[in-house]
Amino acid sequence: MKKHNLRKLICLLAAVVACLGLLLFVSCNKENEGADTGTQTQTQTQTQTQSEITDGFAVAKDGVAARIIYPNAEEEKLLKKAQSLAASIKKETGIEAKVTSDILLKGQEEYDSSTVEILLGNTKYPQSAEVMAELSDYGECKIKVVGNKLVVASWDNEGVEKGISEISVAIREAIDNNKNVILPSDFSMSVYGSGTVGLARLPIYSKITPKIIYQGDECFEYVFARANKDDFDAYANMLKKQGYSLYTENTIAGKTQGEDNLFKTYKNDDCAVHLSIMPGIAKMFVIVDDLSKTALPSLYNKNIYDLDASGDTLFTQVGLYSYTPDDPDAHKNGEGTPSFTANGSKDTNGQSNVIRLIDGSFIIIDGGHGDAEDAENLYKLLRTQAPDKDNIVIAAWIFTHAHNDHVMTFPAFVREYGKSVKFEQVILNFPSEDTAKAGGGDCRSNVYSMLSAACFREAKIIKAHVGQKFFIRNAPLEMLCNFEMLQPYNLKKNDNSYNNASLVFRVEIENVKFMILGDCYNEQSEIIPKCYGSSALKSDVVQVAHHGIGGTGEAVYSLIDADYAIWPAGNYYYDFPAWGNKFDYIELTKHSYNSWFTNPENISPENIYWALDDLDIFTLRSGSVSVETKTFEEYLTAE
Repeated sequence: MKKHNLRKLICLLAAVVACLGLLLFVSCNKENEGADTGTQTQTQTQTQTQSEITDGFAVAKDGVAARIIYPNAEEEKLLKKAQSLAASIKKETGIEAKVTSDILLKGQEEYDSSTVEILLGNTKYPQSAEVMAELSDYGECKIKVVGNKLVVASWDNEGVEKGISEISVAIREAIDNNKNVILPSDFSMSVYGSGTVGLARLPIYSKITPKIIYQGDECFEYVFARANKDDFDAYANMLKKQGYSLYTENTIAGKTQGEDNLFKTYKNDDCAVHLSIMPGIAKMFVIVDDLSKTALPSLYNKNIYDLDASGDTLFTQVGLYSYTPDDPDAHKNGEGTPSFTANGSKDTNGQSNVIRLIDGSFIIIDGGHGDAEDAENLYKLLRTQAPDKDNIVIAAWIFTHAHNDHVMTFPAFVREYGKSVKFEQVILNFPSEDTAKAGGGDCRSNVYSMLSAACFREAKIIKAHVGQKFFIRNAPLEMLCNFEMLQPYNLKKNDNSYNNASLVFRVEIENVKFMILGDCYNEQSEIIPKCYGSSALKSDVVQVAHHGIGGTGEAVYSLIDADYAIWPAGNYYYDFPAWGNKFDYIELTKHSYNSWFTNPENISPENIYWALDDLDIFTLRSGSVSVETKTFEEYLTAE
């Protein structure tokens, strides 16, 4: 019994142990199952986090930043902007972003689309082209993630700059505790720069990719190569649909029949758009101005003036204050140094022309290099020719270009006599400051600094464009050529290249046409005969370009075919070492670029008027011309 009970007890204990073992096994399995479940959950969480990290654009991740790409064609303009974005990324994440241009793709048809990159502007990447095609106008900047690329697409560099600012904000908002910056895969936004292009909302002409040039004074130029009249008409319609209204239009005869140059100016409340087609060079130009920076020429029906003070209309070539060397033969063959007993100009005598209009007001062209005597003589000339010496009105002061021998009398004149005259308008078109620095010899700041004076508070400041007409009393004038027509074109680091920034225009005074060439130089002289024939250029009087030193030759002068010439050259030696010798004004006529003037079949020698130190006064009456030359002492009113 005891043994049986013991056996039962042993069996019972074994059963208990077995149950305990089973419980322990189950318990262990449950613990293991819990541990495995926990590990699996953690793994899933990491996968999700990784999925979240990769499901977007990684500006910066795990110590690596996206590479920044800018268009190689815009290196000077966008490199610094690309570097500024790299600096923003480094500031927020501590990671250096590599900056390079899309020249990496040059000659390559394939690239690694998996590389994480930020594309600035109109790069050669297909992702840039995709987003560029989505832009609504030339001022918009669209920021969009396309696969492994963050595209900042814009035609406008100011738009790109604004886009970079928005990306910097997005970086600060998206950065996590690990210094990772991930933008959503559907990240997309549009912004505008603050400049003229942003205001203008210029429609995009997808048929031709333009070259865009900043021309200073908040003016932008779009150059469409290989364009024709159909392109011109199409873009005119696009401007109308964009809400622009036609302000004025003009046609100037081309080189051959059927190649007329067409010009239209459109405007809205903020901007003016100047549209032109020039078949001779197969280019369409779209130039946009901010109307807070420039005025438009007045229309024909606004050209109202009083004839009560009427008198003869005069055109005066003003000889500027200058000196002859003491020894005219001192450097006859490029040897020796000329000696001057007075402190006058010894390079060129510049250019200064004064038109006395029929109502007694004036147009001044350039003014000269700015010796004190030049400003004084100019003011005395105005007083002599004005019907009311105490009421001198300058209807327009026109600058051909900003070389010192053309504009520096202006600041001296304004300082001394600005309060004694009334200025109605100033007409100019100087290249941008950066372009001017590249060309050298620029005095634009000397002019601009004076335009802030009180005497210009009511005056119109007009940036002149090709094709514009200016109706100024009885002297309407038409712009024929300027720096914008040459684009794309880079100035070289010398004064002569900058001469291509000259305004070229024809002014008709009492049925007598004057062609003003300023310092029209090589490239302008090549393009003018391509765009215009004799009907657009034929004139009665021509101003010899660049003082006769060179740049314009028979191809242009023969089309102008003038009966009279005014030659802005002084009675002293020129000193241009680049030519390797010295010229005085007589020797200038022996050079090939002046050959047209040496042929008496083209122009009578007695009808060529050298400025020297004198005054050449053209009296104009209904197509007739009479000229007299006088010294300042003979002509000017004694003060």
